[in-house]
Amino acid sequence: QACRLHPASDNGSSPVCSERRLLKAPADTIEMRLFALFLLLPAVAFGTAVGALPQSNSVEIPADATDVERLAADELVKYVRAMTGRTLPVVTQAKGPAIRLTRGAAELGDEGFRLKSEGDGLVVSGGRRGILYGVYELLERFGGIEWLAADFEVVPKRAEFRLPENVDLIEKPAIFFRASSWGD
Repeated sequence: QACRLHPASDNGSSPVCSERRLLKAPADTIEMRLFALFLLLPAVAFGTAVGALPQSNSVEIPADATDVERLAADELVKYVRAMTGRTLPVVTQAKGPAIRLTRGAAELGDEGFRLKSEGDGLVVSGGRRGILYGVYELLERFGGIEWLAADFEVVPKRAEFRLPENVDLIEKPAIFFRASSWGD
C-alpha cells in the first residue's frame, strides 16, 4: 500500500494512504450476536437442576435392563459426575425426580430415540441402541459435552447439570446403522 505525507498537516508527518482498503466488519455484527446467543441458549433454556435436586434424584432403568440400557445409565452417571462431581444412583424404581431410561416405541427403530419432559423428570426412550444415543444427545445438547474424536472429548465443569424443562425431541436416523469413520 502506498502512503504519502499529508502536506496540510500541522507537522507534515500525518500519513495519508493513496489506496482505499475494504474494512473488515467489526466483531460485533448480527452474525456474532446470533452465534453468542446460540452458545448461551443452553445455559438459559434449562429447567430442573440435577445438582440442586435432593439426593433421591436418580437414573431409573428397567428391572430387566439390557446391556445397552445399563451402558447408557453408566455413561450418564459417569458424565454427570465428571461435570458436577455428583454421582447419581442407578435404580429400578425411582422415588422422586429421575432421568428414566425406557424402551421406546417400535417406530423409533433400533437407533432412534426420544427425550421427553415428564413430571419433575425426563424420559429417555429408544430402540435397541437408540437409548444410548438418546443419553449422548442429552449430554451433548444440554450438558455441553463434545466428543470431537475417538480419543478426545470436552467435558465442561459445572456446579449443576440442568435438565430441559419442556422438551419433546424425537430423532430417528435416516440411515440403518451408525458408525464412526474418524480414521483416528
